[in-house]
Amino acid sequence: MNQHTSIGAIQPDQRITLSWSNINVTFTPSAGLLDKVRGRPPPTSTRILKEVSGVAKPGRLMALMGASGAGKTTLLNVLTNRGISGLEATGNVLLNGQRMSELGPTLNELIGYVQQHDILPPTLTVREYLMFTGTMTMYKRLTSNEIYDKVDELLTQFSMLDCADSLIDVGTSRISGSERKRLSVACKLFGERRLLFLDEPTTGLDSFVAQHLIRNLRSLADLGYNIVCTIHQPSSQVFNMFDQLFLLADGRCVYFGERTKAVPYFSMLGYTCPDTFSPADYLIDLLAIRPGIDAACLDRVVLIANAFGESEMARTIEGVLQDECGRGGKNNESLHLESSVSKSKQAPWMSQFIYLFWRCSVGLWRYPILILLRFLLITCACVLLMVIYFHPEDTYTESRANGIQGLLFFMSSFFIIFNSLLILSVLPGDLPLVVREYRDGLYHLSSYYITAFLVQSIIGSCFMIASTLAVYFVVGLKKDPQTFFIATGILIIIFLINVGFAALASAIYETAGKTMSQAIPLVFISNVLGGYFCLLGSIPRYLDPLMYINWLPWGYEMLSINQWRGIELECANTTCLTGDDVLYKWGLEKDAFKKDFILITGQLAGYHIVAFTILYLKMKFKWSG
Repeated sequence: MNQHTSIGAIQPDQRITLSWSNINVTFTPSAGLLDKVRGRPPPTSTRILKEVSGVAKPGRLMALMGASGAGKTTLLNVLTNRGISGLEATGNVLLNGQRMSELGPTLNELIGYVQQHDILPPTLTVREYLMFTGTMTMYKRLTSNEIYDKVDELLTQFSMLDCADSLIDVGTSRISGSERKRLSVACKLFGERRLLFLDEPTTGLDSFVAQHLIRNLRSLADLGYNIVCTIHQPSSQVFNMFDQLFLLADGRCVYFGERTKAVPYFSMLGYTCPDTFSPADYLIDLLAIRPGIDAACLDRVVLIANAFGESEMARTIEGVLQDECGRGGKNNESLHLESSVSKSKQAPWMSQFIYLFWRCSVGLWRYPILILLRFLLITCACVLLMVIYFHPEDTYTESRANGIQGLLFFMSSFFIIFNSLLILSVLPGDLPLVVREYRDGLYHLSSYYITAFLVQSIIGSCFMIASTLAVYFVVGLKKDPQTFFIATGILIIIFLINVGFAALASAIYETAGKTMSQAIPLVFISNVLGGYFCLLGSIPRYLDPLMYINWLPWGYEMLSINQWRGIELECANTTCLTGDDVLYKWGLEKDAFKKDFILITGQLAGYHIVAFTILYLKMKFKWSG
């Protein structure tokens, strides 16, 4: 059966053997600045993994076990080439005898990694997300009908037909933890992936549900998939479904072999598992490093590790590793997926954009709380302005001109803040999913960023047009269509700059709470230097750099020029003032409109370019490993 259109058996020459040898991982904390100034010695390095070797063969289900702190998650990260930034890792990881580091972009085509915490889009249904994943990864290889058939087979294989049309994490019909985990696994089965890693897949699941999940993995292993799982405290029924067992303690391999031979092996060493104990619980308890008696525990672990290193099993593993190294990737056409071929399976950029735009739109429709909050904030602001500045006639006195300046500043500042403030929580909320999907090769970062920007721009621009239309003619601003449309355009540009600022803050701080707490003081500074509380001419020259990254003074000045151009105020005495006099009084230049327009359009491009660049660099260097 064709493996690309159904979940069939993987042909023997297409299966993957994973091997790793002499893996050492060291963590060295960086010295603080004060420590360096005081001349303190550098922090001591900690060895997390110590000369760890092993082999995972296709058609087998391996459990990677150990007590907390044993190093199993670190080993999994090394084997998947993820999450090891800041660590010094040495050793070899091979796929069919070929170094994993040599595979480049092809690696994502061969392995699938299911994280402990399932990161899924909450507002899609199970079927929709499988269709989305399949379309993104198999766009050029399968037709829409074939992808739909593949999705149906996955739903059947993982017993998810009953929840296929349930939203993942919205409303009362959201799917269960077990269904989320099965969905995460199913998403990895599109394309060429034949090696699966799962980080503690049964955590948080009850015994029955955990058995069902591992039974699904067992059936995949029987089809020729190579599956490696870290497992924490499995039940006896779950433990018995694994073929192989890899035990870690204090970063050392203390046992690697058949799961059925583990208990007899430890009995031979003098550690007999009582009949009333679960073997998994007994072994983890035996190898745990307990506070208060850690020295004795470490001595026992070293003895067990040394005994395993001298055992016949260890020598057998060494022989297998030598054979794998000897293969050297020769005659492994199954791994030689050129990066150009790999990329051709991904959907074209425009298709990625369309599907991402659809997903964002569906998400907003099904969970509109942020839009409703923005609507309420902007409505309150509009009502407040209409109550305070109500004046339908566009006649102006000097005192009224002062009030109009306050109105224009409010519109260029707080109108925008109310419209864009909640965007600060959007990108940080999306980041974990985007990082995972980008690493899985679903789409380009640029397609996501432009989609997110466009969706927020459309919503925000609609709010700006509606709110400006509601307020403009009621508060007595210049009743001229051209002036109205220019004012609306200025406010939209300022809003789009704010979207870029929100994206930049989110890219730097990453979490919603930190982004909000750090961005709000910057918005306060922007308002202080916005040209209303401090006239532009009175701001010290040493603050000029801040002025050129602050959009508010230039937007406020443009709105003022647009409002007062060609206006004459009512004469209170023999001296009549013009709109130019109002601008001069408020420290604004009457001929600065073009200069201001160039500044804010430059800021619009600059904020988004810098935000995207930071995201790209973090994706490439920080979140990639």
